[in-house]
Amino acid sequence: MKGASLTLAVIFLWAVGLLVFVDKVKALTPAPLPAPADAIVALTGASNARLETALKLLQDGKGGRLLITGVDKTVTKADLQQAIGGSDELYACCIDLGFQAEDTIGNAAETAGWVQVQGVKTLIVVTADFHMPRSLIELKARMPNVALVPHAVRTSAANPEDWWQDGFSAPRLALEYTKYLLVRAREWVLDVGGRFSGEEPIALPQSLSGASPAEPDPSPEIP
Repeated sequence: MKGASLTLAVIFLWAVGLLVFVDKVKALTPAPLPAPADAIVALTGASNARLETALKLLQDGKGGRLLITGVDKTVTKADLQQAIGGSDELYACCIDLGFQAEDTIGNAAETAGWVQVQGVKTLIVVTADFHMPRSLIELKARMPNVALVPHAVRTSAANPEDWWQDGFSAPRLALEYTKYLLVRAREWVLDVGGRFSGEEPIALPQSLSGASPAEPDPSPEIP
């Protein structure tokens, strides 16, 4: 009997937390135009909405450089330009592609490596609204000294408006909320028990990071 009561209490608290989470997601959009920052990062997703938004911010001078993290290894800058637009000059000078991240943890590690190379102190974060809370935790865990400015994008992947009536949005938001709770729990444990460095920042190849040529390094570059 006690076990059943405890289970019901946990389910109730989870459900209440989900409602709070969805309200938080709903409040993230429409996102106001951010103040200019050193750079912008866009986390790839199911649609091009995040990339188009990040490109527009770059074109408007909201950041000096843009990293798109989590790009499929077969995609080139030319492919990206054809999909979302932008000038040749912008792609040549100010847009970097990161190919090594396969999930949000990887996005954070890849971004941390790029930020380190670029000397970024303020960073605009572009991702889907439902993905933003968890993304900020992962990014902050690896870049505690970088000021993160969220700029969320509403996508068709999960609509927080009338979400309980949507057979796709409801499970998507519930899953994202559960992932968010797990990440929050992980960070709490690390804070209490003593943090470790987590996944090391991924160093982007020089051709993608925009770093100026340096003296030859005997150690091999990460491809």
